[in-house]
Amino acid sequence: DEAVAAARAAGRDGDAAGAAWVDAAELKTFPDLVRELVSAEKRAAWEACLATTPSLAKMRDVATSLGVTPYFDWDAPRAREGYYRVSPSTEYAIARAKAFAPHSDLLWMETAEPDVQQARAFAQRVREAYPEQWLAYNLSPSFNWDAGGLFDDDSQIEAFTGDLAEAGYVWQFITLAGFHSNGLATHNFVRDYASRGMRAYVETIQRAERDTGAPILKHQTWSGAELMDTMQGLATGGGSSTASMGAGVTEDQFGEAPDDVAADAAGDVAAALPLPPSGFLPTSRTDALKGETKHHARAALKNEKRELVDADWDVSSIDERGAAEAVEAPAAAAAAEAAPPSPALSDADRKRLHNAPKRLAKLEDLIADAEADVAAVDAELMSSGSDVGLAVELQAKRDALQVSVDALWEEFAELETLVAA
Repeated sequence: DEAVAAARAAGRDGDAAGAAWVDAAELKTFPDLVRELVSAEKRAAWEACLATTPSLAKMRDVATSLGVTPYFDWDAPRAREGYYRVSPSTEYAIARAKAFAPHSDLLWMETAEPDVQQARAFAQRVREAYPEQWLAYNLSPSFNWDAGGLFDDDSQIEAFTGDLAEAGYVWQFITLAGFHSNGLATHNFVRDYASRGMRAYVETIQRAERDTGAPILKHQTWSGAELMDTMQGLATGGGSSTASMGAGVTEDQFGEAPDDVAADAAGDVAAALPLPPSGFLPTSRTDALKGETKHHARAALKNEKRELVDADWDVSSIDERGAAEAVEAPAAAAAAEAAPPSPALSDADRKRLHNAPKRLAKLEDLIADAEADVAAVDAELMSSGSDVGLAVELQAKRDALQVSVDALWEEFAELETLVAA
């Protein structure tokens, strides 16, 4: 810092002065410094000390006992920001990895280039001390994988990930694979589009998606459209004139893609579910996957519903109905002139419609109680701490309660839709 400050005061480049000071100082780590000074017959004792990864204070004591007391000041070369200078190397990474191993699920050494021998050496040394330690490797796009001297041919590049796996690297990742693949695809498409217009998109993207069975061909499903429609349906009582996935959705133009992976997966799960009770059919892929859970929820609520038939679904008096009809008649007549005739209701639906207001009020109370139960379990989960067994038990309890809440909301939405119609 003093050298840099002096250079800047004299009008010179401070960074260049700092770099010159580092070169002139001939910096060494304490282990390397003692290696140069200790006698040959005591070298083995020094290496044995280093194998225990001792602290600086411990190394000073051992060096003194071996007859070496070198000058060493690791504060002098510190950067202006306060950082200590280190000598980066595989040995340095191994020492740090061993220090962190007792506290880490995964260990990762950042390297300057993809070197399988370096990776094997790191893995071997770390796993000698911690045999079960998991290792990670960054297959970085920052590397020039075609640079000379790294690989003899493409077969070695292809084998690289397998070689890492054999060495114990259980998590291998390309940090910016999506960024580069998206960027390249966009770059190529834009240039093609500039010369061939919409044909470039159809030939190179849409037909390729269809030919390969890429689920993203129907992008509405992947963009959250169904989720937003569900949220809007809840807010509006089950009906919406602006649903993204409603009648006329452009996704229907594609039909079923021949090899639609997502559709096949949802179909397989739905086919394995028990036949749902009458009146309940999944309306989307998400509902199909949840169908079995909702089925069981309805079975659990069936007794409660039967008890409410007589207790809560009382028939209101004719006078009350007459008064309500007298108030609503003018508005109803005007609406009837502008709207097409409604389909005739069945006796069951007529009864449900007549008793809907009372049932909706009851459902509001049931939903409030059920959601309060879920919130109580959430509070228990937050306070469960590190007790994994308790957390698993509470999560299962919460899932069961949430199923009941979902079923109550579903009935609520159905009744509101019936009333609105």
